Amino acid sequence: MIKKAAVYFLFTNIIIIFCFEFAYSQQFEGKMSFDKFTTSDTVKTIYYIKGNLYRIDFLGKNDKIEKYKIINIETGDIKTVSPSKKLYKHEYFDKNLYKQSSNCEIIKTQNCKVVYGVKCNQWIVKNKTENSCITYWVVKKKYFQFADLGSIIYKTAKIPNYYFQIEGNSDFFPLEIVERSFLREFKVSIHIQEIVSMKLDDKLFVVPADYQVFE
Repeated sequence: MIKKAAVYFLFTNIIIIFCFEFAYSQQFEGKMSFDKFTTSDTVKTIYYIKGNLYRIDFLGKNDKIEKYKIINIETGDIKTVSPSKKLYKHEYFDKNLYKQSSNCEIIKTQNCKVVYGVKCNQWIVKNKTENSCITYWVVKKKYFQFADLGSIIYKTAKIPNYYFQIEGNSDFFPLEIVERSFLREFKVSIHIQEIVSMKLDDKLFVVPADYQVFE
């Protein structure tokens, strides 16, 4: 009986590990919403993710879409769309925007906390030259490549740039980010509000036919 129980326990654990690894390897499809807080403003964004295609809605008052971006992360093509004006323009992003910086001190702590029901690890990047300390609470899951997509949303901002400096960052995703000065003064924070795994309609990633190009 003991041997049978041991074999059953081992088999069960192998199945659990296999299922976890399979789920981890699958590419996420669905939507994620974030709130970005500064000392003077709050910005809400919704990310729709399907393969190499991304759509990011920027919400204004009453959660109305002010603009959105349709992005092909493989080709680097971006379409910025204004629903109110029925206009859109083409842009392009360079995935090699960020360079390694010797000014950044990277600390992968042993600290953990639960964010959105998920156990996250604490990573910290400090840069004395820029008087900035950014804490990332990360989970080992590939929702999307934050360093790449972050460069589109935040341009040359510190948050994606510092994250790029961390070795092995592509295997993880930050669910909460806080930037402070070296004197602990608050600058900005980004918090996950929703993660929904779902099949998305291809129409989400297509500009309506009656919209005009704005150059």
